Amino acid sequence: MDIKQLKYFQVIAEEKHITAAAKKLNMSQPPLSQQLKLLENELGCALFIRTSKSMELTPEGQYLLQQANQILKDHNSIIRSFLNMKNGKSGNLGIGAICSAAAEYLPKTLPEFYRSNEDIHIQVFEDTTAGILNMLDDESIELGIVKEPFDHNQYDHYYIESLNHRNQFVSVARAHHFTPGSDRISLLDLDNAPLILHSTHRSIIIHALESAGLKAQVTWTANNIHTMLLWAGQDLGIAVMPYDSSSLSKYMAESKDIAIKTLDNPCFSSYTSLVWTKNHTLSPSAKLLINYIKSREAASTVI
Repeated sequence: MDIKQLKYFQVIAEEKHITAAAKKLNMSQPPLSQQLKLLENELGCALFIRTSKSMELTPEGQYLLQQANQILKDHNSIIRSFLNMKNGKSGNLGIGAICSAAAEYLPKTLPEFYRSNEDIHIQVFEDTTAGILNMLDDESIELGIVKEPFDHNQYDHYYIESLNHRNQFVSVARAHHFTPGSDRISLLDLDNAPLILHSTHRSIIIHALESAGLKAQVTWTANNIHTMLLWAGQDLGIAVMPYDSSSLSKYMAESKDIAIKTLDNPCFSSYTSLVWTKNHTLSPSAKLLINYIKSREAASTVI
């Protein structure tokens, strides 16, 4: 008894007629009848009660059909799993993501990816850019979504265009920190103001202010965008962050008095990229996700 014979038996049981079963299996009737006879001889019992119009299962045939259905289901599942492994559609994949990507981008992207790659299990680790790059270095993850700056000589990258359509920095604070009537401010408006900065961008923002002859008064330095927004909400200063990160302000419990102002013509910008370690062999699952994100971004650009 083998898988082929069980499949033949299953189809005969479904069709209840050798001729109909042979047609469905795309084979002639005599070889199918011969295979059924060999199976019955091996088991030592009749599997069907034959009449002129149909073939009905015997009790032994009913039992075998139950077992055959499960065996064939398991067999197909094993074959599918190995094909998915070969094509990269199964396995575990670790990806690190900065706060804004973990909260906004991935929840919209991954469900669509899962629909055609249901056997891939993705673990998302939210961290800072520095933390994500460290995880890439020690190979605890394969992919990361990070902000500039990072070493382009050490990491391959793909700019995620939908996250970079506005790469300006913005200032987020209680409304009284800003002049009413405009949705933009200049670096001059940040002169000697109490600033809340992210550790990733701290040096470039301080350098931009000092290069313009302005004083950088950094009151708070954070490693998390949510923390920056909470501090700004508590009126502890002006948080300066990338535009896409400011969208997280909508998750704050008390944000009615929060104002978001775009920095006018700043001499720094922030780009978000999908990154992975250079000269590192990626798993098929990682390659699939990279290609999926690229195709998704290309489609959104066309639209």
